[in-house]
Amino acid sequence: MCKFVCNIYNGKLQEYIQSNLSDRNDPEKYLKTLYELYSKTMQLSADLSKFKMGSDPAFLKKLTRQIFSKHLDPYLSIETHYLKDKCTSVLNRYYDSRNHHKRQFQFGGINDLRRDLQARLGGRSNINIAPTVENFGGETFLSEEVAINLLQESKLAFQRCQLLSKPTELPKSVAQLFEILLNSLCIEHMHYALEIGLRAIPVSDPKAETGDLLLRHGATVQLHLPAPREAVSTTAWLLYSCRHQSTAMCLQKKRDLTEQMEIKMDTGLDRSLAAVIGWVRGLLLAEQKKTDFKPEVEGRHRRPPRWLVKVVKYLTKCIDKIRDSLDGTNVDAVLLELGMRFHRTIYEHIQTFQYSTVGGMILICDHNEYRKCAKQFKIPALDKMFDVLHALCNLLVVAPENLKDVCRDDQLASLDRSVLVNFVQLRSDCKVHKLVNQFR
Repeated sequence: MCKFVCNIYNGKLQEYIQSNLSDRNDPEKYLKTLYELYSKTMQLSADLSKFKMGSDPAFLKKLTRQIFSKHLDPYLSIETHYLKDKCTSVLNRYYDSRNHHKRQFQFGGINDLRRDLQARLGGRSNINIAPTVENFGGETFLSEEVAINLLQESKLAFQRCQLLSKPTELPKSVAQLFEILLNSLCIEHMHYALEIGLRAIPVSDPKAETGDLLLRHGATVQLHLPAPREAVSTTAWLLYSCRHQSTAMCLQKKRDLTEQMEIKMDTGLDRSLAAVIGWVRGLLLAEQKKTDFKPEVEGRHRRPPRWLVKVVKYLTKCIDKIRDSLDGTNVDAVLLELGMRFHRTIYEHIQTFQYSTVGGMILICDHNEYRKCAKQFKIPALDKMFDVLHALCNLLVVAPENLKDVCRDDQLASLDRSVLVNFVQLRSDCKVHKLVNQFR
């Protein structure tokens, strides 16, 4: 019986296998056929093992590997080359569909130095040394379909690897395939898209509405962040079953890449918020004049000026974009940061003017619009900050004899004396009435 089975395996069965696997010009077909034939042969061996042929229980397994040895020995090399080519093809097909030629970015060095210097110069100089900004029409260059395709191709490779690799070589083989997946999905696709987004955000104060590109990137990447975890879950159990050090290495690579993506997203969000506030600051500086708060006559039924409506409308759009783009605690954290920067911008802007009594009333009307805008953030702490700023604006219109009493108000009593003095000094009648003396 044992000799008969050997003759079948080494004869007809081996001939059939060789005839079906003779052509390696199509790696996809070759690997699929190899997997199917080996699976069926292993199942055949399992069925025949019930008859207990010979004294070696692993006789049929050894016989199976023997007749496939010509194909099992070079298997991993063929698999890794095929997976690399397939992943490259998936990515190229996607970028071609977007008419995009992948850029080779320079990281660090002179490029980052130019960006940092321009950020420091800000609007204080007409010199622009920042790297060229290109937003690619708002395209994020992130695709859920691409991620799914890369994961699916890798899963098939892992499946074949589990069956066709020797048990002693399985951990290292899986680790090689895992590295190809991480490189294609995380570095070549996700990291690249984040870098595109980072470079689309202007450093200096923008002249046009901007700053929401990275929010779109953040939303898409948040959807894709589970991808590295899914890749690990596909491979970790294979490695863990072998109790191999490759398990820890793969998990560490995944953590490192995820951390790098999170850092890029944090950097992008910070630059996005800076661009949003930069646009608001630029509009305020361009549209609001020194004479606005020292009108010759009091205007009646003053409507919010167009630039103010524009600021509120733009910030409302940004708030909605943040809520649509982020989730969980990230929403409140980013909204709070944007709200605080908005508050600081308004606070600093107010202190660049002198105010008559009528001008102070105009400022209060403007600030009421800012307060309405701030309420859209739905953050109580931010509402309180704008309420305190409103109380400070009231110092510009209160009668000189009532100034001390107003400063004892609950909202102002806890503020530092210097803050109150700075606001009182913005009054055009401050020197005439010697108002600062009331704080000595």
